[in-house]
Amino acid sequence: MWCEAQPAAVTEINLFRPANYINLPNISEVEPLPYIMSSSVEVSQNLNFTLEGGDPSLEVPLAIDGKRTLNADLITCFRRSILVPPQLYRALPQKIVVTPTKHGFIPDFGFAAMLGSSFVVSERFVSLMNEIDPSSQQFLRISEAVDDTGAALDSNFYLMNVLLRLEAVDIANSTVEWKSTADGEVRYLEFRPSAPKDRRLVLLERVVAGHSLWRGPRHQFPRIHFCSERLKEAMRAAGLSELRLQYVAVN
Repeated sequence: MWCEAQPAAVTEINLFRPANYINLPNISEVEPLPYIMSSSVEVSQNLNFTLEGGDPSLEVPLAIDGKRTLNADLITCFRRSILVPPQLYRALPQKIVVTPTKHGFIPDFGFAAMLGSSFVVSERFVSLMNEIDPSSQQFLRISEAVDDTGAALDSNFYLMNVLLRLEAVDIANSTVEWKSTADGEVRYLEFRPSAPKDRRLVLLERVVAGHSLWRGPRHQFPRIHFCSERLKEAMRAAGLSELRLQYVAVN
């Protein structure tokens, strides 16, 4: 059974410069930068939804990191940015129930923590991404979309599986350090505890240039979604609902 999505914004990530680049004047004169993409701090701008149907316990054998596993389910695919194969389509939720705001507004984005910290997105966003960068993500349509009264909605909603992972952190210029799991088998980046008020994340421009939407690899902040200046401006021009966009320095 799927859990209900939380309409409240994701916990603030105070890792970056104090001002959001999106609010700066003379925006066209500022050098384009990548952004962290997360739920809006305005609750009314986040899709309030529940997912129904499907079999999230379904597992199929899949090759992961060059190895064969017998316990790959839908959540594994989303967490590891693996293309969801047709054998797992029965695991997909079959219905989304959306609660509009008191003014009847239905946002374009909803945070789906139950799916590896991914997003449920509107058909408008899918159309936009298919024009800009159709290969960096997989969109899985939810068969039925209704409001909280049971009335069918005019548009579809999709689960977004971001397939592109970029190893882009500039470790030398970020306030990060390598950590290891207790067994020492997995190394991963973490912010230095000695500088909680001065956390800094810098990305390598040569790695992120030309990409529109991506996540970090498993050992470099895998839950964070990044987007480009081009995608940010396209979402703004299309009139999509608000997201929290924090710019990130590049080197």
